[in-house]
Amino acid sequence: KRNNADITVCGYRWVDKEGKNLKSFHMNSMVCSGKEILNEYLVNNINEWLVLVVACNKLFKRSLFDEIRFPYGKLHEDSFVVHELLYTANTVAVIEDECYFYFQNEESIVGKKYTYKRLDDIEAFINRMEFYIDNRLSVYMLMKNFDMYIRKWFEAYNLGDYHEKNFRGRVKELQKMYRKLAKKLIRQDISVKKRLSV
Repeated sequence: KRNNADITVCGYRWVDKEGKNLKSFHMNSMVCSGKEILNEYLVNNINEWLVLVVACNKLFKRSLFDEIRFPYGKLHEDSFVVHELLYTANTVAVIEDECYFYFQNEESIVGKKYTYKRLDDIEAFINRMEFYIDNRLSVYMLMKNFDMYIRKWFEAYNLGDYHEKNFRGRVKELQKMYRKLAKKLIRQDISVKKRLSV
């Protein structure tokens, strides 16, 4: 409230059913614009990534959702829109205190078998990379997103069930989406110097 922030971000903890701290995530306290967050901090390291990409540790001004909505029926739905909300925010206030406790439930959807629905996370990465291209955001951070995207595919190949019909179909759909994204990236006016510096 003191900074009239559009989004306030706090650190958080993963905890078990006894409340034991499993892992902590936080960033240094700061006040900046959402575009600065996207260009400079998002995916600087995995800790900052996990602070910024989720919605549970944030307070949002209601007006941010006038045009932006969480997608219906998707897992990892926050990954689809948090970058858009940050981009829209004039002021983002980050506090490093771990104010949110996230219960790690082994029986939750993401805690169970890696089904085709878990591939929604990869679609979210494709959407985010496309957003970076369309809004000409940091090339470096775009490539960092691409690196995380590749890691997610390794996770899918290692844990996914390719005998499942829906899984194979979803993989083909995502590959088609990525090919479309790659063509858009090639067409974008990014200098050779910038490409080589990534």
